[in-house]
Amino acid sequence: MGLYRKKGTDKWWMCFTAKGVRYDKSTGTADRKIAALILSDIELKILRHEKLGVEFELGYTFDDMMAKFMDEYAPRQEETTRRRYEVSLIHLRLFFGGKRLSEIDARLIDRYMQQRLKEVSRRKTLTKPATVNREFSLLAKAFSLAVSRKWRMVDVNPCSTAYNGEPMKLKENNERERYLINDEEERLLRESAGYHKGLLREIVVVALYMGMRQGEILRLQHGHVDLENRRLTVTKENSKNKIPRTIPIMSDTVLEILKNRMARTAVDTAHPHESLVFTTGGGRPVSARNVQRDFRKACVRAGIEDFVFHDLRHTFGTRLAQNGVDIYTIARYMGHEDLESTKRYSHHNAESLRASIRTVEKMTGTLKVIAGGRSRGSA
Repeated sequence: MGLYRKKGTDKWWMCFTAKGVRYDKSTGTADRKIAALILSDIELKILRHEKLGVEFELGYTFDDMMAKFMDEYAPRQEETTRRRYEVSLIHLRLFFGGKRLSEIDARLIDRYMQQRLKEVSRRKTLTKPATVNREFSLLAKAFSLAVSRKWRMVDVNPCSTAYNGEPMKLKENNERERYLINDEEERLLRESAGYHKGLLREIVVVALYMGMRQGEILRLQHGHVDLENRRLTVTKENSKNKIPRTIPIMSDTVLEILKNRMARTAVDTAHPHESLVFTTGGGRPVSARNVQRDFRKACVRAGIEDFVFHDLRHTFGTRLAQNGVDIYTIARYMGHEDLESTKRYSHHNAESLRASIRTVEKMTGTLKVIAGGRSRGSA
């Protein structure tokens, strides 16, 4: 047993063994004397349990759990996931901070979720169900680790089910109808050219004409691009839903961008698949956070409202539909796991609808002829 200072915090932590399990727990204080008293209290409880059989609760708090989560689990995740955890944790801490894990139950979590839905975001809009669900997912993952044999911080995961065994997640409606119209594309590309010597413009063009997600573009490597056959591959590792796909490079502008980028960026001969196509002037990976920040600035300068980077992908899907491409091809190009995500573009496919109507009319006419022939034959 003992006290120690954990790296990255001014709080004292204590190490002790109870019920045959080793524990590391924050004392919640930077005062060593107070920390020593807290440890002494734990030691007394352990002694009473061992000698008298008196049960005790270690009293882990939400802050203990999340400190362990961010210290041990989060660092193993991708940068975008870690950043999402940090944002979600800001709101979770405001509500659950200081509470014992044993106090947090399904009712309290439901109250938090309903309260969050009434809060106004920085964009002056109500918090979306998808945002609350992400926060709930973080809480659920942390609790699943807290109840594990390895962590042993609490006995029950209150996030596993809600009332009557129903999942607690909220129903989402993430379908956005926003895509570039009129001269918005021209204005956006013109303003994007002013960031990082045109790097932002090139990323925007690839997103706009390939339908790729931001992460897929920034993680694109030399070995994934086949310039000769005009196609590139989004690998399983780089895909959001872990489904690889090959996309044809139909745009000459995109082909030229990729050629120039690959000519300028260095190739690691020992590990050619680890050479990024899009890098900064110094050859470093492009920060997703910087892309988002500069993209917002470019939109403001271009006078384009209510438009986010992911809407470039919506623009790609919408244009495919508007030009008569069927829903299955759109799903394949965009890497959708099922057609539910693709159906949002179906109402744009007027030409496909007209073609279907003509086919049905033709079939109807043929069936009438066949039916008429059968009638005459039977007579």
